[in-house]
Amino acid sequence: MGFSLPALFVMTLAALGPSGTEAAAAEAPSRTASVGFSYLRHTGDLDSSETGLGLWGLYEFHLSPDFRIGLNLAVRSYPGDPHTLQLGYGTVLRHFMFESKAIRPFVQYGLLVQMTFLEDRSGSVTSHDTHLGVGVEGHGLAPGWFLQAGYNLSWLRFFDTSTRDLGYASLTVGRSFSW
Repeated sequence: MGFSLPALFVMTLAALGPSGTEAAAAEAPSRTASVGFSYLRHTGDLDSSETGLGLWGLYEFHLSPDFRIGLNLAVRSYPGDPHTLQLGYGTVLRHFMFESKAIRPFVQYGLLVQMTFLEDRSGSVTSHDTHLGVGVEGHGLAPGWFLQAGYNLSWLRFFDTSTRDLGYASLTVGRSFSW
């Protein structure tokens, strides 16, 4: 029997039960915590595989019903030779476009830092990471669930080395909890 990280993640989120958004409709929430599972496609000069998997988290403060600012943390893994591990963190701004009974679409952008570790090298490198994304939060059909697609612009340059593109596209599905 094989171990499936995506299946384990989805079962864990489903077991957590309803997000409570229906009960909180009378009182607007002031915070949201989200966790997600990402499929990644590297578009830059990474010396590893082009695709990877990641875990993604976001803790948001509601500044208004349609605007949030959050702290993002992500771990990304690109298997291959060499295996590459990335840790990303920073701030994300999220603007909601409108609200319907089924979904709530949003655009988001952020400024992050990305640390890259290579399996066969000691130490790490740190680069800037600009995130641009779109997505939807579920309401009537799938309360608490979200789906987002994004692209991260990231370049690595230090001293007299040539610039390396570390950009990647991502598709993330996960669960949000508001209170």
